[in-house]
Amino acid sequence: FRSNELIGSAGVMGSIDAAIVLKKEKREDTTAKIYVTGRDLEERCYEAEFDKKIFKWQMLGDAAAVQNERRYQEYKNSNVIKTLLKVLQQSNNSWSGTASELITMSMITKTPIHQDPAQVGRVLSEYKDMLEKYEGITFTNKHNGRTREYVFKIVDF
Repeated sequence: FRSNELIGSAGVMGSIDAAIVLKKEKREDTTAKIYVTGRDLEERCYEAEFDKKIFKWQMLGDAAAVQNERRYQEYKNSNVIKTLLKVLQQSNNSWSGTASELITMSMITKTPIHQDPAQVGRVLSEYKDMLEKYEGITFTNKHNGRTREYVFKIVDF
């Protein structure tokens, strides 16, 4: 949120003590950010969701915490991550292979990955920090011309 978005002028912010702004990214979004700012207030950002049944905004919480929880749920529900965890469990806590091989393994572990190898690689990179934090898994990757091989290992905390 930028103060010049409030009635199109930064001057308005200079004449008020506090402002609460509800901002949606797209008009049809059901979630929005609530920005609170003011002279004697610590700047805050919350997330809220519009409940169409009761026609009210429901506070979801601090925007950063809500985003972190949403990312964590996406991580836990990712078939790429589920497959990797099963493969590591069956492979004595270490495994190396390509994204294509992980997709093939997903059929064996009955958690099919419906993504192409490049997307699988992006998912692995996106959740690298969470793999280490929550599962104790470290990984490296090596690019050998046309393919990228990943080396995964569960390390002791």
